[in-house]
Amino acid sequence: MTNFTNVDADSLIYKCAYGDNVTNDMLKSRWNAKVEHIKVNTYADHLLVAIKGHGNFREALDPEYKAHRKPQEPDMKRKLNWLAQYALEQGAFQCDGWEADDQVVAWAYEQDKRGDQYVIAAIDKDILQYPGNHYNYGGSVKKPIPEADRWVFTSPDEGWFRFCSQLITGDAVDNIKGIYRAGPARAKKELTGLDKKGQLKAVIEMYKDEYKTDWERKLHVNCNLIYMRRFLEDEFIFGDHL
Repeated sequence: MTNFTNVDADSLIYKCAYGDNVTNDMLKSRWNAKVEHIKVNTYADHLLVAIKGHGNFREALDPEYKAHRKPQEPDMKRKLNWLAQYALEQGAFQCDGWEADDQVVAWAYEQDKRGDQYVIAAIDKDILQYPGNHYNYGGSVKKPIPEADRWVFTSPDEGWFRFCSQLITGDAVDNIKGIYRAGPARAKKELTGLDKKGQLKAVIEMYKDEYKTDWERKLHVNCNLIYMRRFLEDEFIFGDHL
């Protein structure tokens, strides 16, 4: 049995590139140190690193997906491009057609089927919908994450709950619109005490009320914007889960 750590490294690249007057040598040093830190602290035999590639199926599903984000400053863009190329030279995997968090979930899915152990290392809380051990590599010297909070274990039921919750709340960061003015407290109230089918049925009723005759299309789009794919063509059909 092998211990894998699957790293969604898009945020890691940003962390390495942060700041003024950052040279290429500094980028390289920061990257190497952070990658080694993750490997050591997650007890990995093998580290698999995923970074952003070309194209994203979510943009075809919804042109408004992440459309509100500001363009990158020229120097930040230079640093990110240089570091992405360096990461690829060090063995990182470029994720074309989908996102880095999809790829790390796909790796975990295959590892689980083989009976291997895996850790998902990321910052984005969206990925906590996938069951297993999660390691948060975020924080900084000024604002460190307590070591006890770096690790989260997600059970299958908890992962499904998170998925359904996000269908209700949407995601302001990614510009995904859910139920108007429904936050985590509303989602928890609507979903607590229900089994998996009941939770999805509760979401459906809320979408029917919110989106009227367009509810089915909107729910299908949001399911596939939020769902972490196990393989590139893995489409989420909500009717299959009722």
